[in-house]
Amino acid sequence: EIDLIPFIHHIIGAFDGLAKQRDIDCRLLTREPSMLVWIDPEKIEKVFFNLLSNAFKFKADSGKIYVHV
Repeated sequence: EIDLIPFIHHIIGAFDGLAKQRDIDCRLLTREPSMLVWIDPEKIEKVFFNLLSNAFKFKADSGKIYVHV
């Protein structure tokens, strides 16, 4: 069991440098301060990394990428 909100924040943080370099507003949007879930952290991390990598790959500079949970 892990708290999904800080978990996703951590993954998004790995893209901070690229976001600043390309002037892309990348952030997590959620109404929940905490969300406990039973997941395989390694697999979900891979999923979110792939989703964000693709989002950055196909997003023009000076854009926005929002992850809604």
